[in-house]
Amino acid sequence: TKMSDPITIPKVNNLLSTAFIDPSTSIEIISRLSLKAKYIELTLKIFADTLALNLAEYEDGIDYKIQYLDLLIKFINFLGVPFAYQLNEPEILNALSSCYNEHPELKKRVNTIFNLVDQAISFDKDGLEMNEYVKLVNKLEPDFKWTSRKPKNDFENSILRAQGVLRRGLWANSTLNFQRGAKRENIAKIVSCLNEIKALKDSADLFRSEYLPIEYEFLSDIMLKICEVENSLLKYSKDIQKELEAQEEQKHRDRIERSVITIPRKKMEALEQELHLRTYFTLNEILIPDEGERIEYKSYYYPFNEILEKTLQKTICSFLNQKGGRIYLGVRDDDKKVTGLVLTPKDRDSLKLDVYRLLNDFYPTISHEDLIKVYFLPVCDENKKAIPGRVVVKILVKQGDQDKIYSVMKRSLKCFMRKDGFCKVLEADQIISILKKKWSPGGGEDRVNPKEFDDPKPENLIDLKFVSAGKKLMKEREEEKVDSVQKAQNSPNKGKLDHQDSQKVQKSPKQGDSNQQPKKKMNDLLDILQINVPRNRETHGFKLTGLPYDTTLEELNALFKDYKLAAIPKVIQTQATNDAHAFINFYEMDQGVMAMSEIDGKKLRNHTLKMCVQKK
Repeated sequence: TKMSDPITIPKVNNLLSTAFIDPSTSIEIISRLSLKAKYIELTLKIFADTLALNLAEYEDGIDYKIQYLDLLIKFINFLGVPFAYQLNEPEILNALSSCYNEHPELKKRVNTIFNLVDQAISFDKDGLEMNEYVKLVNKLEPDFKWTSRKPKNDFENSILRAQGVLRRGLWANSTLNFQRGAKRENIAKIVSCLNEIKALKDSADLFRSEYLPIEYEFLSDIMLKICEVENSLLKYSKDIQKELEAQEEQKHRDRIERSVITIPRKKMEALEQELHLRTYFTLNEILIPDEGERIEYKSYYYPFNEILEKTLQKTICSFLNQKGGRIYLGVRDDDKKVTGLVLTPKDRDSLKLDVYRLLNDFYPTISHEDLIKVYFLPVCDENKKAIPGRVVVKILVKQGDQDKIYSVMKRSLKCFMRKDGFCKVLEADQIISILKKKWSPGGGEDRVNPKEFDDPKPENLIDLKFVSAGKKLMKEREEEKVDSVQKAQNSPNKGKLDHQDSQKVQKSPKQGDSNQQPKKKMNDLLDILQINVPRNRETHGFKLTGLPYDTTLEELNALFKDYKLAAIPKVIQTQATNDAHAFINFYEMDQGVMAMSEIDGKKLRNHTLKMCVQKK
């Protein structure tokens, strides 16, 4: 279910509270929070802050933490590696360490977490480099037996493959920094590593439609690291770029030699026009038109590296200087197979801006609104259903002005033309010859009808999302909870303790230990606060001190606007110190904890506020 607005800590709190009140919603809640890694970070912050609390003085404080650990276990079971990987952060590790040493029941659940995480990462524990987590487990459980297994699904296979390429790239990069001498040998190593990276980026099955959004994001983070290594290797020597370009040109010649299909020119032009009118593509389909003067296929991975950006610049330049053309990103140039690119809405916006940025150095200056357009065409499965996030990017380049020749640089002319599907740089005499032809009386004979560039609007895209029970079901459940609370508040027994509750409050010390005080219940805070709230729901009280003497209720409500309060705050003025304090009541303890972390130390009319759990 796509979130209608950005998630904040209070909203995550509300979702977790729903999962505690109604455990049947926990998978739905986890699904919603798995839409982005950022949501998981906020969730783990709440887990860490809550599990680190000292609730030993409360009789049901341990039960409260057990609830959180049980939900944490559900997160690991449902989300696997992407969630387990984020347990490598110090805050949550410290909280787990605290729980481990606090109580046997908590220790039991922490051990369960250790075993589940081991199962999740055991296919590539060393590659994932969860060093801090591993240190903690070995410290708390010196005899812990780490397991090892093979990947059990496509997602884990993708991780293992990407991590392997990343490790080899990092090794090549670090090795070459110490071996600047053997240049020819180093270039061969780099080119081999870059070809492996390219093969990974060209892979159609690296990202699959059934992956969760957080799994897409996890893989994308690995690919970004690979792109950084790739850029670092490309900067090693200009000879590398020449070597790669020579390889590409040779591959293209080999494809031409292997090609045995001869299609008449007019029929090929009709097939090309049919291609340009497409509004969607099918995954793994083989396109008929070959690359040529007006078509370029590339299976680039976004973000582009330096070589890919230069190739795009050259191709756009050559199209401008001839009859225009289209660049299809997400189609392999060796076999014309549609693989698509996996892009989020933000990726699409960034890619479009990056393409326009490539035009900044062109001479003469061109306006992308007039000559360049970027389309995103959905890639569908065999049932013609759009695959979430997967697209073919079509960069439409119109024919340039009749009396101009375009260069990718302003300082010195560097112009390109298309020949045999390749971009060839023009020599000075060639540039002069082309300009003379353009400026001659019959120089406009090669003009293309502008209507040929009126490509149709693509089919609607489906963005990456996790299909869960849906917003409607969640809304209905929330409404049911509100109704039940309102009914309880209107009940004739409102504010009265039943016999069982009164027995709990009046619980006496153990016999034979007259000095021992009974542990407080979370509900006992209501007696301390003396606020009239419904007794059918557990509530948790906090004290806010340091308020200005004349604090208004509106100011208090503004402080707690993002939180669900169990009752109207009660302000108490203290004449001796000329200030005031207030009792704040929450239905959920974690809401109070998060409010405390946000408001403690905050200023209200130059008064520093202090918030704490209310005690006797």
